[in-house]
Amino acid sequence: KGCFLISFNGAIIYDLSDMSRLRDLRLPDEYAAYLCREAQKSHLYIQAYNETKVLAPYLCPELLYYSGRNVVDYEIVPDLYQQKVFHTPKVLMVSTEDPSALEKFRQDHLSWQEGRCVSFFSCPQYLEYCPAEATKAEGIAFFEKRLGIAHEDTVAVGDEDNDAAMIRYAGTGVVMKNGNEAVKPFADYITERDNNHGGLAEVLCRYAGVDVNLPQ
Repeated sequence: KGCFLISFNGAIIYDLSDMSRLRDLRLPDEYAAYLCREAQKSHLYIQAYNETKVLAPYLCPELLYYSGRNVVDYEIVPDLYQQKVFHTPKVLMVSTEDPSALEKFRQDHLSWQEGRCVSFFSCPQYLEYCPAEATKAEGIAFFEKRLGIAHEDTVAVGDEDNDAAMIRYAGTGVVMKNGNEAVKPFADYITERDNNHGGLAEVLCRYAGVDVNLPQ
């Protein structure tokens, strides 16, 4: 009890004591369908999601890369790109061979995106589109209100472009030593350790008073 999970960049928030949803936002179907069509035109792989799995139109290296790296199950839906109802919290494009193609796609669609949804990179190979209200900053604000947490007592820790909003919003924003250089200017503190060698433990010791044996 008292443990929560912010998922899909803040679109869905779970109370882990009973797995109930405290927040459940979905990317409008017309936007998901549009992005699928546009990705096809640009010869980019794009996937959607249901409650437990990635939904993909076909098996490909990009899907295997994503599912293996994130340890997530997938389901092949051959007519995915022709669907009119998605009910997905986000869509995500993957490009392992030419990530610059994702940046071009994003730039080409910025004017369309305005007021409809948000886009960001969770790593150079992943371009994500989420509901307009779905940001990790909104997730923090949600819990400030629900749990009565003072804004100055919130700490956000991240390392990538999709963490920038919450790092800027939180009372204290922390970026990992090996985080994206573009995010570091928003940080109040940059860890001395990276996220593979005790970076989070360092943050817990510094800001939460947790006694953790830090790796040397």
